[in-house]
Amino acid sequence: MKELIKTAGSFGIRTAMRLFHLLPIKKKQVFFSAYSGHQYTCNPKYISEYLSKTYPELQLVWCYRDKPFDAAPAQSLVRYGSFSYYRAILTSGVVVMNDLQNCSYIPFRKKQTVIQTWHGSGLYKKVGRDVPNNTFWNDRRLRWTTKRIAYFISGAAAFTETVIRGAFGYDGEVKSCGLPRNDILLNAACRDEIAKKVRTRLGLKEDAHVILYAPTFRGSGDPSQQELEAERVLAACRTRFGKECVLLVRSHHTLTDRRGQTAADTVDVSQYPDMQELICAADSMISDYSSCIWDFSLTGKPCFIFAADLTAYRVDRDFYMDVFRWPFPIALSNDELETAILQFDTNTYAENLKRHFNELGCCESGHASQTVGEDIARRCGL
Repeated sequence: MKELIKTAGSFGIRTAMRLFHLLPIKKKQVFFSAYSGHQYTCNPKYISEYLSKTYPELQLVWCYRDKPFDAAPAQSLVRYGSFSYYRAILTSGVVVMNDLQNCSYIPFRKKQTVIQTWHGSGLYKKVGRDVPNNTFWNDRRLRWTTKRIAYFISGAAAFTETVIRGAFGYDGEVKSCGLPRNDILLNAACRDEIAKKVRTRLGLKEDAHVILYAPTFRGSGDPSQQELEAERVLAACRTRFGKECVLLVRSHHTLTDRRGQTAADTVDVSQYPDMQELICAADSMISDYSSCIWDFSLTGKPCFIFAADLTAYRVDRDFYMDVFRWPFPIALSNDELETAILQFDTNTYAENLKRHFNELGCCESGHASQTVGEDIARRCGL
Protein backbone atom coordinates (compact mmCIF):
# COMPACT_ATOMS: atom_id res chain seq x y z
CA MET A 1 0.00 0.00 0.00
CA LYS A 2 2.84 2.40 0.86
CA GLU A 3 4.42 1.88 -2.58
CA LEU A 4 1.07 2.40 -4.29
CA ILE A 5 0.50 5.68 -2.43
CA LYS A 6 4.01 6.84 -3.31
CA THR A 7 3.47 6.02 -6.97
CA ALA A 8 0.07 7.72 -7.04
CA GLY A 9 1.63 10.79 -5.45
CA SER A 10 4.38 10.87 -8.07
CA PHE A 11 1.78 10.63 -10.83
CA GLY A 12 -0.27 13.45 -9.30
CA ILE A 13 2.75 15.73 -9.00
CA ARG A 14 3.80 14.94 -12.57
CA THR A 15 0.37 16.01 -13.76
CA ALA A 16 0.45 19.28 -11.79
CA MET A 17 3.99 20.09 -12.91
CA ARG A 18 2.90 20.09 -16.54
CA LEU A 19 1.72 23.65 -15.98
CA PHE A 20 5.38 24.65 -16.30
CA HIS A 21 5.28 23.35 -19.87
CA LEU A 22 3.56 26.63 -20.72
CA LEU A 23 6.85 28.45 -20.09
CA PRO A 24 9.49 28.64 -22.85
CA ILE A 25 12.60 26.46 -22.66
CA LYS A 26 15.83 28.41 -22.13
CA LYS A 27 18.17 26.74 -24.59
CA LYS A 28 21.38 28.00 -22.98
CA GLN A 29 20.36 27.20 -19.41
CA VAL A 30 21.84 24.05 -17.81
CA PHE A 31 20.38 22.66 -14.58
CA PHE A 32 22.49 20.57 -12.18
CA SER A 33 21.51 18.29 -9.30
CA ALA A 34 23.76 15.99 -7.24
CA TYR A 35 22.04 13.59 -4.84
CA SER A 36 18.82 15.59 -5.20
CA GLY A 37 20.41 18.79 -3.96
CA HIS A 38 22.18 17.38 -0.90
CA GLN A 39 25.70 18.09 -2.16
CA TYR A 40 27.76 20.03 -4.68
CA THR A 41 29.84 17.09 -5.83
CA CYS A 42 30.14 14.02 -8.05
CA ASN A 43 29.82 14.02 -11.84
CA PRO A 44 27.55 17.08 -12.11
CA LYS A 45 30.16 19.17 -10.26
CA TYR A 46 32.96 18.37 -12.68
CA ILE A 47 30.77 18.88 -15.74
CA SER A 48 29.57 22.26 -14.46
CA GLU A 49 33.11 23.40 -13.67
CA TYR A 50 34.23 22.51 -17.18
CA LEU A 51 31.33 24.44 -18.68
CA SER A 52 31.93 27.43 -16.39
CA LYS A 53 35.54 27.70 -17.53
CA THR A 54 34.99 26.92 -21.20
CA TYR A 55 31.55 28.35 -21.97
CA PRO A 56 30.86 31.30 -19.62
CA GLU A 57 27.92 32.37 -21.81
CA LEU A 58 25.88 29.44 -20.52
CA GLN A 59 23.46 30.00 -17.63
CA LEU A 60 24.26 27.38 -14.97
CA VAL A 61 21.71 26.57 -12.26
CA TRP A 62 22.33 24.35 -9.21
CA CYS A 63 19.74 23.09 -6.74
CA TYR A 64 20.46 22.72 -3.02
CA ARG A 65 18.69 21.39 0.08
CA ASP A 66 19.90 23.01 3.30
CA LYS A 67 22.00 25.98 2.27
CA PRO A 68 23.42 27.34 -1.01
CA PHE A 69 26.75 25.98 -2.19
CA ASP A 70 29.45 28.63 -1.96
CA ALA A 71 31.72 26.94 -4.48
CA ALA A 72 29.18 26.15 -7.21
CA PRO A 73 30.00 27.99 -10.46
CA ALA A 74 26.36 28.87 -10.99
CA GLN A 75 24.56 32.06 -11.87
CA SER A 76 21.48 30.78 -10.04
CA LEU A 77 20.93 28.62 -6.96
CA VAL A 78 17.46 27.23 -6.29
CA ARG A 79 16.18 25.38 -3.25
CA TYR A 80 15.06 21.81 -3.90
CA GLY A 81 11.27 21.53 -4.02
CA SER A 82 10.63 25.27 -4.31
CA PHE A 83 8.68 27.00 -7.09
CA SER A 84 11.99 28.26 -8.50
CA TYR A 85 13.32 24.69 -8.53
CA TYR A 86 10.42 23.33 -10.60
CA ARG A 87 10.52 26.29 -12.94
CA ALA A 88 14.28 25.93 -13.48
CA ILE A 89 14.32 22.16 -13.97
CA LEU A 90 11.40 22.27 -16.43
CA THR A 91 12.63 25.23 -18.48
CA SER A 92 16.34 24.39 -18.77
CA GLY A 93 17.57 23.24 -22.17
CA VAL A 94 19.81 20.64 -20.51
CA VAL A 95 19.41 18.87 -17.16
CA VAL A 96 22.29 16.95 -15.53
CA MET A 97 21.52 14.60 -12.62
CA ASN A 98 23.34 11.80 -10.80
CA ASP A 99 20.47 9.84 -9.28
CA LEU A 100 17.18 8.29 -10.36
CA GLN A 101 15.29 7.83 -7.12
CA ASN A 102 13.91 11.33 -6.58
CA CYS A 103 12.97 12.53 -10.05
CA SER A 104 10.21 10.11 -11.10
CA TYR A 105 7.66 12.91 -10.58
CA ILE A 106 9.37 15.36 -12.96
CA PRO A 107 7.57 15.48 -16.35
CA PHE A 108 10.55 16.37 -18.51
CA ARG A 109 9.76 17.87 -21.89
CA LYS A 110 10.59 16.44 -25.32
CA LYS A 111 12.81 19.39 -26.26
CA GLN A 112 14.87 19.08 -23.07
CA THR A 113 18.09 17.05 -22.92
CA VAL A 114 18.26 15.03 -19.69
CA ILE A 115 21.69 13.57 -18.96
CA GLN A 116 21.95 10.85 -16.32
CA THR A 117 25.48 10.48 -14.94
CA TRP A 118 24.61 8.13 -12.05
CA HIS A 119 27.12 8.04 -9.19
CA GLY A 120 29.23 4.99 -9.66
CA SER A 121 30.61 2.34 -11.97
CA GLY A 122 32.25 -1.04 -11.71
CA LEU A 123 30.01 -4.01 -10.92
CA TYR A 124 29.51 -4.53 -7.20
CA LYS A 125 26.29 -4.18 -5.16
CA LYS A 126 22.97 -4.56 -6.96
CA VAL A 127 20.80 -1.55 -7.79
CA GLY A 128 17.49 -0.67 -9.43
CA ARG A 129 15.31 -3.58 -10.48
CA ASP A 130 17.97 -6.10 -9.42
CA VAL A 131 17.70 -5.32 -5.70
CA PRO A 132 15.98 -8.10 -3.72
CA ASN A 133 12.34 -7.33 -2.90
CA ASN A 134 12.05 -4.79 -5.72
CA THR A 135 8.36 -3.91 -6.15
CA PHE A 136 6.15 -3.49 -9.19
CA TRP A 137 5.51 0.14 -8.27
CA ASN A 138 9.18 0.93 -7.83
CA ASP A 139 9.79 -0.57 -11.25
CA ARG A 140 7.02 1.59 -12.70
CA ARG A 141 8.53 4.78 -11.24
CA LEU A 142 11.91 3.76 -12.64
CA ARG A 143 10.38 3.40 -16.10
CA TRP A 144 8.89 6.91 -15.84
CA THR A 145 12.29 8.29 -14.92
CA THR A 146 14.34 6.62 -17.67
CA LYS A 147 11.82 7.31 -20.43
CA ARG A 148 12.90 10.94 -20.89
CA ILE A 149 16.66 10.46 -20.46
CA ALA A 150 18.69 11.51 -23.53
CA TYR A 151 21.71 9.46 -22.50
CA PHE A 152 23.62 7.83 -19.64
CA ILE A 153 27.38 7.92 -19.16
CA SER A 154 29.35 4.84 -18.15
CA GLY A 155 32.82 3.88 -16.93
CA ALA A 156 32.71 0.19 -17.91
CA ALA A 157 31.10 -2.00 -20.56
CA ALA A 158 29.85 -4.45 -17.93
CA PHE A 159 28.20 -1.59 -16.04
CA THR A 160 26.45 -0.49 -19.22
CA GLU A 161 25.02 -3.91 -20.01
CA THR A 162 24.26 -5.16 -16.50
CA VAL A 163 23.17 -1.98 -14.71
CA ILE A 164 22.11 0.64 -17.24
CA ARG A 165 20.50 -1.79 -19.70
CA GLY A 166 19.45 -4.38 -17.12
CA ALA A 167 18.83 -2.94 -13.66
CA PHE A 168 17.60 0.43 -14.99
CA GLY A 169 15.89 -1.00 -18.07
CA TYR A 170 17.29 1.76 -20.29
CA ASP A 171 17.65 1.13 -24.04
CA GLY A 172 18.76 4.57 -25.23
CA GLU A 173 22.16 6.14 -25.85
CA VAL A 174 25.10 5.50 -23.52
CA LYS A 175 28.36 7.46 -23.73
CA SER A 176 31.20 5.14 -22.70
CA CYS A 177 33.57 7.97 -21.81
CA GLY A 178 34.09 7.28 -18.11
CA LEU A 179 32.88 9.34 -15.16
CA PRO A 180 33.69 13.08 -15.05
CA ARG A 181 34.43 12.83 -11.33
CA ASN A 182 37.23 10.39 -12.10
CA ASP A 183 39.11 12.64 -14.53
CA ILE A 184 41.22 14.07 -11.71
CA LEU A 185 42.13 10.57 -10.51
CA LEU A 186 43.64 9.71 -13.90
CA ASN A 187 45.71 12.89 -14.08
CA ALA A 188 48.73 12.39 -11.82
CA ALA A 189 49.73 16.07 -11.69
CA CYS A 190 46.19 17.18 -10.88
CA ARG A 191 45.82 14.42 -8.30
CA ASP A 192 49.01 15.47 -6.52
CA GLU A 193 47.98 19.11 -6.47
CA ILE A 194 44.60 18.30 -4.96
CA ALA A 195 46.20 15.93 -2.43
CA LYS A 196 48.39 18.76 -1.13
CA LYS A 197 45.37 21.04 -0.87
CA VAL A 198 43.35 18.46 1.09
CA ARG A 199 46.19 17.61 3.47
CA THR A 200 46.77 21.29 4.17
CA ARG A 201 43.07 21.87 4.80
CA LEU A 202 42.86 18.89 7.18
CA GLY A 203 46.18 19.66 8.89
CA LEU A 204 47.79 16.38 7.82
CA LYS A 205 51.53 15.91 7.51
CA GLU A 206 52.75 15.77 3.94
CA ASP A 207 54.69 12.52 4.47
CA ALA A 208 52.02 10.69 6.52
CA HIS A 209 50.35 7.57 5.13
CA VAL A 210 46.66 8.48 4.88
CA ILE A 211 44.03 5.72 5.07
CA LEU A 212 40.48 6.56 3.96
CA TYR A 213 37.65 4.49 5.49
CA ALA A 214 34.39 4.94 3.57
CA PRO A 215 31.59 2.40 4.16
CA THR A 216 28.49 2.39 1.99
CA PHE A 217 24.80 2.93 2.76
CA ARG A 218 22.81 0.30 4.62
CA GLY A 219 19.07 0.19 5.09
CA SER A 220 19.54 -0.44 8.81
CA GLY A 221 21.52 2.78 9.18
CA ASP A 222 24.51 0.93 10.64
CA PRO A 223 27.81 0.92 8.70
CA SER A 224 28.49 -2.67 9.71
CA GLN A 225 27.55 -5.32 12.25
CA GLN A 226 31.14 -5.12 13.47
CA GLU A 227 32.94 -1.82 13.99
CA LEU A 228 36.28 -1.23 12.36
CA GLU A 229 39.00 -1.24 15.02
CA ALA A 230 40.84 1.95 14.08
CA GLU A 231 43.84 1.46 16.34
CA ARG A 232 44.58 -1.97 14.89
CA VAL A 233 44.28 -0.61 11.35
CA LEU A 234 46.68 2.21 12.12
CA ALA A 235 49.19 -0.13 13.75
CA ALA A 236 49.07 -2.57 10.83
CA CYS A 237 49.53 0.23 8.29
CA ARG A 238 52.47 1.67 10.22
CA THR A 239 54.13 -1.74 10.11
CA ARG A 240 53.35 -2.49 6.44
CA PHE A 241 53.98 0.94 4.92
CA GLY A 242 56.67 2.15 7.31
CA LYS A 243 55.23 5.60 7.91
CA GLU A 244 53.28 7.60 10.44
CA CYS A 245 49.60 6.97 9.66
CA VAL A 246 46.29 8.78 9.96
CA LEU A 247 42.81 7.35 9.41
CA LEU A 248 40.12 9.47 7.71
CA VAL A 249 36.58 8.24 8.40
CA ARG A 250 33.83 9.24 5.98
CA SER A 251 30.22 8.20 6.54
CA HIS A 252 27.88 7.73 3.59
CA HIS A 253 26.23 10.99 2.52
CA THR A 254 22.86 9.74 3.83
CA LEU A 255 24.40 9.08 7.27
CA THR A 256 26.26 12.32 7.89
CA ASP A 257 24.86 12.53 11.42
CA ARG A 258 27.11 9.60 12.29
CA ARG A 259 30.59 10.51 13.46
CA GLY A 260 33.79 8.58 12.85
CA GLN A 261 36.05 6.65 15.18
CA THR A 262 37.46 8.42 18.24
CA ALA A 263 40.90 6.76 18.29
CA ALA A 264 44.03 8.87 18.14
CA ASP A 265 45.26 9.74 14.64
CA THR A 266 41.69 9.52 13.34
CA VAL A 267 39.84 12.36 11.60
CA ASP A 268 36.13 12.50 10.79
CA VAL A 269 35.75 13.79 7.21
CA SER A 270 32.05 13.05 6.77
CA GLN A 271 31.37 16.72 6.10
CA TYR A 272 34.18 17.16 3.59
CA PRO A 273 32.41 18.31 0.40
CA ASP A 274 34.10 16.13 -2.23
CA MET A 275 34.86 12.42 -1.98
CA GLN A 276 37.11 12.47 -5.05
CA GLU A 277 39.42 15.00 -3.41
CA LEU A 278 39.73 12.72 -0.37
CA ILE A 279 40.62 9.86 -2.72
CA CYS A 280 43.39 12.04 -4.19
CA ALA A 281 44.80 12.63 -0.70
CA ALA A 282 44.58 9.00 0.47
CA ASP A 283 47.43 6.50 0.16
CA SER A 284 45.14 3.55 0.80
CA MET A 285 41.42 2.89 1.29
CA ILE A 286 39.21 0.62 3.35
CA SER A 287 35.60 0.28 2.21
CA ASP A 288 33.05 -2.46 1.84
CA TYR A 289 30.62 -2.57 -1.09
CA SER A 290 30.65 1.08 -2.15
CA SER A 291 31.29 2.00 -5.79
CA CYS A 292 34.05 4.31 -4.52
CA ILE A 293 36.28 1.22 -4.66
CA TRP A 294 36.06 1.44 -8.46
CA ASP A 295 37.15 5.08 -8.37
CA PHE A 296 39.99 4.37 -5.97
CA SER A 297 41.21 1.40 -8.00
CA LEU A 298 41.95 3.78 -10.91
CA THR A 299 44.78 5.27 -8.84
CA GLY A 300 46.42 1.85 -8.40
CA LYS A 301 46.76 2.46 -4.66
CA PRO A 302 45.92 -0.29 -2.08
CA CYS A 303 42.23 -0.84 -1.37
CA PHE A 304 40.90 -3.28 1.24
CA ILE A 305 37.36 -4.62 1.69
CA PHE A 306 36.09 -4.84 5.28
CA ALA A 307 33.02 -7.06 4.87
CA ALA A 308 32.07 -8.00 8.42
CA ASP A 309 28.37 -8.18 7.53
CA LEU A 310 28.79 -9.97 4.19
CA THR A 311 26.16 -12.65 4.84
CA ALA A 312 23.50 -10.14 5.91
CA TYR A 313 24.32 -7.77 3.05
CA ARG A 314 23.95 -10.57 0.51
CA VAL A 315 20.39 -11.09 1.74
CA ASP A 316 19.55 -7.39 1.95
CA ARG A 317 21.20 -6.18 -1.29
CA ASP A 318 23.25 -8.92 -2.98
CA PHE A 319 26.02 -8.50 -5.56
CA TYR A 320 26.58 -8.78 -9.28
CA MET A 321 29.94 -10.50 -8.80
CA ASP A 322 31.12 -12.74 -5.99
CA VAL A 323 33.11 -10.43 -3.70
CA PHE A 324 35.96 -12.95 -3.71
CA ARG A 325 36.39 -12.29 -7.45
CA TRP A 326 36.99 -8.60 -6.79
CA PRO A 327 40.63 -7.52 -7.09
CA PHE A 328 40.80 -6.22 -3.53
CA PRO A 329 41.88 -8.15 -0.40
CA ILE A 330 38.69 -9.23 1.43
CA ALA A 331 38.45 -9.28 5.24
CA LEU A 332 35.45 -10.61 7.15
CA SER A 333 36.73 -9.48 10.55
CA ASN A 334 39.21 -7.11 12.13
CA ASP A 335 41.64 -10.01 12.52
CA GLU A 336 41.49 -10.73 8.80
CA LEU A 337 41.79 -7.03 7.94
CA GLU A 338 44.93 -6.73 10.01
CA THR A 339 46.40 -9.76 8.24
CA ALA A 340 45.40 -8.45 4.80
CA ILE A 341 47.20 -5.16 5.43
CA LEU A 342 50.34 -6.79 6.82
CA GLN A 343 50.52 -9.28 3.94
CA PHE A 344 49.56 -6.85 1.15
CA ASP A 345 51.55 -7.60 -2.02
CA THR A 346 51.88 -4.76 -4.53
CA ASN A 347 52.60 -6.93 -7.59
CA THR A 348 49.71 -9.33 -6.98
CA TYR A 349 47.35 -6.42 -6.44
CA ALA A 350 48.45 -4.73 -9.70
CA GLU A 351 47.82 -7.94 -11.65
CA ASN A 352 44.39 -8.34 -10.04
CA LEU A 353 43.45 -4.78 -10.98
CA LYS A 354 44.54 -5.32 -14.57
CA ARG A 355 42.41 -8.46 -14.80
CA HIS A 356 39.44 -6.67 -13.22
CA PHE A 357 39.59 -3.73 -15.64
CA ASN A 358 39.79 -6.11 -18.60
CA GLU A 359 36.93 -8.27 -17.33
CA LEU A 360 34.63 -5.29 -16.81
CA GLY A 361 35.70 -3.45 -19.95
CA CYS A 362 36.96 -0.29 -18.26
CA CYS A 363 36.43 2.78 -20.45
CA GLU A 364 37.53 5.53 -18.07
CA SER A 365 39.19 8.10 -20.32
CA GLY A 366 40.29 10.96 -18.06
CA HIS A 367 38.44 13.32 -20.42
CA ALA A 368 34.82 12.60 -19.54
CA SER A 369 34.09 16.17 -18.35
CA GLN A 370 35.22 17.51 -21.70
CA THR A 371 33.30 14.89 -23.67
CA VAL A 372 30.03 15.58 -21.90
CA GLY A 373 30.68 19.33 -21.66
CA GLU A 374 31.27 19.68 -25.39
CA ASP A 375 28.09 17.72 -26.11
CA ILE A 376 26.11 20.01 -23.80
CA ALA A 377 27.56 23.11 -25.47
CA ARG A 378 26.58 21.75 -28.88
CA ARG A 379 23.04 21.05 -27.73
CA CYS A 380 22.86 24.59 -26.36
CA GLY A 381 23.73 25.96 -29.78
CA LEU A 382 27.36 26.94 -29.05
